Amino acid sequence: MEHDIVMDLLPLYHDGICSEKSKAAVESHLQDCEVCRKALADMDAPLPEVASAAQKDKAMVQGLSRAWKKGKGRAFLKGALAAVLACTLVLVGWNLLFVQPMVSYGGSEIVVKDLCQLQDGRLYFTLETKAGRVLDYCDYDYKTLDGQELMIPKRTVLQNPNAESWRTPEFLNDLAEHNDWNAVHGNGKVATEIYVGTKQDHILLWKEGRKLPAAPAEIEAEYGFSPGSATFWANRAEAAQQP
Repeated sequence: MEHDIVMDLLPLYHDGICSEKSKAAVESHLQDCEVCRKALADMDAPLPEVASAAQKDKAMVQGLSRAWKKGKGRAFLKGALAAVLACTLVLVGWNLLFVQPMVSYGGSEIVVKDLCQLQDGRLYFTLETKAGRVLDYCDYDYKTLDGQELMIPKRTVLQNPNAESWRTPEFLNDLAEHNDWNAVHGNGKVATEIYVGTKQDHILLWKEGRKLPAAPAEIEAEYGFSPGSATFWANRAEAAQQP
């Protein structure tokens, strides 16, 4: 078969739609014709425009994939940093509101109010700073002075208005309980004087023989001894004697 005729039949042969006789003739010609074999092979190669578009599509997909992975990594990192920051802020806020360092107040910085004595012998009083801030916590020092008890009023460094609703300035000083505790855990001295303030700056609150005003009825009703609390008082006295 002539070369030109085979070239015309190659597209039909390539697509498998030529007759069996033409197919046999083309295959016979292809055995000896390099030009026709190359022409047939070129039919399977993509057109330059199609190949270029495919390469561009592949490059775009790969670029999007890299961008997505990078964006996903950045988002995860941002999320982790945001979580750490949020936890840090919560912890800092908690410490500022509830676990702040305590500052001690000397006797010259405080005001003692409502000092009186309950029928069971305990002392009742409230403490404030001269600036009007509530003092609701005291440390006790039994050993600083011989036979003297020192109450060290304290308050958090920052004022928390939201906590004022549950802060109360009432103090009940039970000499009997403190003396029982001191007999076992302290220096064994019976307190004859009570001071309020720091070791360097304190004022006298009570001393043996000093008569204090009787507690008003409302304070006695709220804090005083009652027959119903006898078990509590007995258990507390027993606990104070435990080593």
